[in-house]
Amino acid sequence: MKIAFLNIYSGINRRGAEAFAHELGNRLSRKHRIVFFQAGKKTPEQQMPVVQIKTSIAQPASSFPRSLAPKLGKYLFLDAGSRSVLSFTKKVLRRVIEGGFDIVVPMNGFWQLLLLKLARPIGKYHILVTGHAGPGWDERFNLYLKPNVFIATTQPALEWARRACPWIRVELIPYGIEKETFSKAEPVQLKQSRPVILCPSALVSYKRVDLAIKAVARLKKASLVILGKGELEDDLKALGRRMLGTRFLLTSVPYNKMPSYYSAADLVTLPSSPQENSPMVFLESLASGKVVVTTESPRNRWMLENAGVFCDPMDTDSYTKALKTGLRKRKENGKTRAIDKALEKFRWEKVLEKYESLLESMSNGR
Repeated sequence: MKIAFLNIYSGINRRGAEAFAHELGNRLSRKHRIVFFQAGKKTPEQQMPVVQIKTSIAQPASSFPRSLAPKLGKYLFLDAGSRSVLSFTKKVLRRVIEGGFDIVVPMNGFWQLLLLKLARPIGKYHILVTGHAGPGWDERFNLYLKPNVFIATTQPALEWARRACPWIRVELIPYGIEKETFSKAEPVQLKQSRPVILCPSALVSYKRVDLAIKAVARLKKASLVILGKGELEDDLKALGRRMLGTRFLLTSVPYNKMPSYYSAADLVTLPSSPQENSPMVFLESLASGKVVVTTESPRNRWMLENAGVFCDPMDTDSYTKALKTGLRKRKENGKTRAIDKALEKFRWEKVLEKYESLLESMSNGR
């Protein structure tokens, strides 16, 4: 089977949906012909053919703007990020049509899916969409544009998609993780005092990393290590140094170095808003054998099960208490069993088997 992935941000962003898609493409390429169309250069992680499309690139906004005109532009998919996706897709569309692909996997939302739908009678491909953004405006339009299959990455997202658009085929296939990459990593040497709480996160507003700084500051000995980049980096560095002093580190490292930071940590935390879909941080934490303190939400509970401690990070007292609970929980006898149980549904062997079964059913017209 010949499969095309379309993602303007591949080769530019190396985490989250991009990292998952690259690994999925690598694994599918053992049986299928995979081609990645992207704006960035081929990365060392990509073991399949890549076609780089030269185009202007604007990263998607991390949240809806507050003022009316920019907000309206975002709702109508006319913001800078959406316009760059439209330009990219127009440039790649002819290659997709003429490429004889059986399956096309658009990863950038509305404009990409709309153009592929309009060209589908010519290209005669099936369209497969994975819900990376989670329930909300973007995914609602992905459903309304009627791909052949929509994949939800959590059980709550599956239930939402089936309620929002019951006439679309929706399947549940979680993200995948390779346990050995994280469980066997040598810990990096950190200067911060123990216990070390790790917060791997993009430094953008909806991740609410400032809440982690404020909560850890109320602990007497714990240190906070933040791994990430983003528009709030300078503000967060200033806040962390002021509130935590030598108990604070904010840095960024290549993705292949991150397992060593997980290995060095005693606990992982991510205080993102409840709307976040399926953070890869959770999978990486489970693969590293770490308990996670995070936001109370149905999707987070489904992903982490008893390996998570849940709270409202906006309530600093509640968040601090949850961090204390997480630090205690990491020493409990049943911790390893709880982590392994939560991790089981994300094993790549299971995830790949589900994708292969789905592709076979699509090729048979089901």
